[in-house]
Amino acid sequence: MSNLGHQNWAPSWQSSRFVWLFRLDQCWNMFSPQPPRTSFWYWIEGELVNEKKVELFKNGGIHTFEYSYDMSDELLDFVTAFKNHRWFKYFENGYNQREHLKEPFGKYLCREFNSRNPPETQLWTYKIWVISHTVDLSGTKNRSGKQLMWEHQCFDNKPFYIPPT
Repeated sequence: MSNLGHQNWAPSWQSSRFVWLFRLDQCWNMFSPQPPRTSFWYWIEGELVNEKKVELFKNGGIHTFEYSYDMSDELLDFVTAFKNHRWFKYFENGYNQREHLKEPFGKYLCREFNSRNPPETQLWTYKIWVISHTVDLSGTKNRSGKQLMWEHQCFDNKPFYIPPT
């Protein structure tokens, strides 16, 4: 009834059994007047000490601390990228809207990646991008933007690296 504009309507005690039995107590106004048209995902472009470019978000990289050499910034699989709804909410509500969370997350990312990799493949610097696209009513996806959210260096000075000969 609230979806029809009757916000103050309440069933009588006798009819409330009927309401609960057929689950008429649900509210779908979060999807009205239409579902969201914009979707977003993250792309973390990293550079290793050996100057190779890597992607840190693909295939759950921020959870497994493994990087990918696939530098495409295409739409990621939601489940492997975010791991669970809490990580998604962290990025959606926390990381996007609270500047004071970006530096601690950056230090965490550097510390965890570098503790799991040998010196020649440690993370030197990275950039976090948010990429969005819109979906029109026909289902066509159109990329609408790519915005740099954060840039961070893992070391004050770049570690010395001698490439193999």
